[in-house]
Formats: sequence, C-alpha cells, structure tokens
Amino acid sequence: MCAVPKCKLSNFKAGGNDYAAITRDNADIIECVLSYDKMYRKGIGVTAVPKGRFIGSDAYWQEKIAEVKNGACTYKDFIKHLVESVDRANDTHLNTAINGRKEMAKRVIANCKTLSDLKKALSKNPFYMNSGVKDVDPNHILHKLAEPLPAKKGGIRCNVSFASKFCQFASKILNAGYEYSKYDNIVSKALPVYIDKYLHIKISDRFFLTGGKPFSEKTWKYAEYCDYIDEIRKKVNTGKSQSQQISREEFDHIVWYTNK
Repeated sequence: MCAVPKCKLSNFKAGGNDYAAITRDNADIIECVLSYDKMYRKGIGVTAVPKGRFIGSDAYWQEKIAEVKNGACTYKDFIKHLVESVDRANDTHLNTAINGRKEMAKRVIANCKTLSDLKKALSKNPFYMNSGVKDVDPNHILHKLAEPLPAKKGGIRCNVSFASKFCQFASKILNAGYEYSKYDNIVSKALPVYIDKYLHIKISDRFFLTGGKPFSEKTWKYAEYCDYIDEIRKKVNTGKSQSQQISREEFDHIVWYTNK
C-alpha cells in the first residue's frame, strides 16, 4: 500500500478504489517521499553504493562516470556494474535467462563501444512508424536490449522491462537528453484507469500486460504505453509553465508508488 498519507494526495475514484491524480502537488509529494526514502537508506553522497534494491546515488554514478573518463575504471566494468545495479534495483530478473546479466552487458558494449557512443544512442527517439503503426525502432539500443535471451527453464525471455529501465537510468546519469518511460507491471495494470479518467478512452485492464506474448507484440505495446502516458501528460500540462509540468518520470512515480 501507499506509504504517503492519502489525506495529502488529490485522488479520484474508479471501480470503488482511490487513485492518485496526476497533479503538480501530488508529484511534489511523491518526489519528496522518494527523496526521503533515499536519504533514509543513506542514498546520498558518492559513497552511497548500489546495494540490494538501492541503485545508488546520482553522486555515486557521476563519480563512476568520471572514473571511466580518467581511466580509473574500464568502460566494460562500468557497464557490467550498471546492468547488475539496474537489474537488482528493479527486480527485472535477468538471471532467469542463461548468463542474463553478462549477455546484457555484452549487448550494450557491442552496440555502444564507449560512454560517448552510449550517450549518443540514448539521446535518440526509440520509436519509428512500422507500416503505419508506432513501434520500437529495431536499430535503437532499447530494442537491442529488449530482444529475447534463452531462459534457464527453456524457451526465451524478452527484456522490454529491463531495457526501458536501463535506458531511463543510463540516459539520466549521462545527461543524454531523452527521458524514457519505464515499462512496469504496476503501472501497466493501473494505466487503463488513468486513460479512462483523463482521455475518456476505455481499454482492457490487461491491455498493457505482455506476459506470454510474442516479442513483436511486446515492443509495439510498449510504444502504445508510452504514447498514452504522453497523451495524459499533454492534457494535464496544457497551459502550465515549464516548472509546473509533469515529466515522464514523475508520472511513473505517481502511478507506481501509489499502486504498489
């Protein structure tokens, strides 16, 4: 349940349940709570290393980036560490695939051989039009990371959730300039309620859940997921100053934190 006192949030009702509204005040409350959580877990300062579900402080990662640039840390080791940290922090379970983390780090390095290459790749819009339908560009780093890996228990494991979260975090710490929406099961389940509330469009409550679906369906549903989030943001941001607008990350935090 949400750790934020509901009396402090603007809510709306849907299906007999309360949902946090997409407002500036709500975003500020949630960001404050998340910041407090980080401080409570000692998530500040260069020494705030990744541990368990804590991905590490921004200051920590800026220090690591500086170490790569000055030669104190190799780019390969940095990427291996970043992949593992994103996977642990977000419970994306890469290691249910055969050598999941190792293979994912290899993909990053194969497609982006330097920090500069990675930053450039992350700065690009990940979507393109495929026969009139928006989808993830197969040449984009997000698509390369999302492609299936062989699973330990047989079959394959697709990685849209990890890929979107890696791109979101890596873009942020590298200042790549493109903000990615994280694909997340909690947000996916709640998003149809928000689409109904703000866009007056009814969508199945399982529309964005992609378990057991072909990889091609997962990628275009992620594109749809991002489009709907942006349409909601466009509606709530209309007429607002830049400082009052809701970012993709803030949208994600409101929906994820109050529905987890």
